[in-house]
Amino acid sequence: MRKIPVLIFLLLSSWFFAFTLQSFGDNPALLAYDRRSVISTGMDLDGALLQNFFSVQDWNNYLDGLPILIDDMKLEVLKGEDFVLAPKVSATGFFNLNLLGLRITLNGGIRGAVKMNLPYEMMETLVKGVDIGYYNFEGSIQGIVWDEAGFGISGKSGKMSWGVNLAMYAILADLRNSDIGISYNSQFEPTTIKATTTVHTEIYSSYDLDQMMDSGDFDPFETENMGFKMDLGFVYGEEYPVFGIALKNLTLVPAKVEYVLQQDESMGFEVDLSDLANTEPSSTQVSTESFKRIAPEDLSLPMAVEAFFFKRLGILSFGFRGSYDTRDVWNIGMSTGLSFDILPMSFEYTYHSNGCYEKTFTIGLDLHLLACIVKLSWISKEPWDTDPVVTPFAPRLDVIAIMGI
Repeated sequence: MRKIPVLIFLLLSSWFFAFTLQSFGDNPALLAYDRRSVISTGMDLDGALLQNFFSVQDWNNYLDGLPILIDDMKLEVLKGEDFVLAPKVSATGFFNLNLLGLRITLNGGIRGAVKMNLPYEMMETLVKGVDIGYYNFEGSIQGIVWDEAGFGISGKSGKMSWGVNLAMYAILADLRNSDIGISYNSQFEPTTIKATTTVHTEIYSSYDLDQMMDSGDFDPFETENMGFKMDLGFVYGEEYPVFGIALKNLTLVPAKVEYVLQQDESMGFEVDLSDLANTEPSSTQVSTESFKRIAPEDLSLPMAVEAFFFKRLGILSFGFRGSYDTRDVWNIGMSTGLSFDILPMSFEYTYHSNGCYEKTFTIGLDLHLLACIVKLSWISKEPWDTDPVVTPFAPRLDVIAIMGI
């Protein structure tokens, strides 16, 4: 007899399957398909590390306590391209209430990505060794981090659902005009070696970064430089979404950056090998920092369009998804999966405009009162990477948790 309540609970869980577990993107109209009919809340933690120098085998060696070798095989990992290190993180949450047939949503979070580039010639020189002569390499650092808080409303009429989200946002850090310089000079007469590394960063912000660092306090709404944006979404489908389109980051009022933090770091060393009695290297390190207020400058987030198509045939499902934004950044992907109501799982293959391929395995657990989804991806410059020696370790982990009734 104890099996009967458990069976009823599982059937109810299946009936109230939350389509927010499906990987359709951030279309605000999708909330209309959440069958938690009273109230729900959730959070999404997403982190990725795109890099193309250290391999999966390096990661395995690190875990096993073995040394990581910097040898010619690293050039096989790079495949003749610049070294890229690009961490990306976001932490968002939402609160959703069903009121008179409409979904009222409060949401907010922090998003950001940073990208560092170093030229392939520099990495090749470091791996193969430095000859007598003069070398000069230049790299770059770019990135943006912002916070946002929004209010959304969505509804469903027949097979058509719609959603709109209004949000205010501010720029925590906008890295620009930032660069890395590395120079090396060696000669026979006199026999000397000189090397210098310089890092220059300019961080523009809506906030008074100097005061924030001194006080250690951060209030995401304590600024007059907030911008306002809007997301619109439309989805067609009755029991589940079939296709949809969303317009993201439509700027109503651009945010402003009013403060600039400039930092310069310089490190160098020099060795005079002609003096055999004293070959100890002399080193220098100089660090300067300046903070100033500038005339407010408008800054909008890149506008984007997202679209998807999804088809379910029994427990089997397949779909297509794509997006494009005004930075000329786009991606297109296809997915297939098993739409078990309690334990959905899928595999998605995505091509990005930067030449990267992303392979994502998703598994979810939906018990109605509590649901979660875990998405694990690996990113590479090759369609399929199977050799751990030359496959870059570039993972992405996205965890979503939802509670509601």
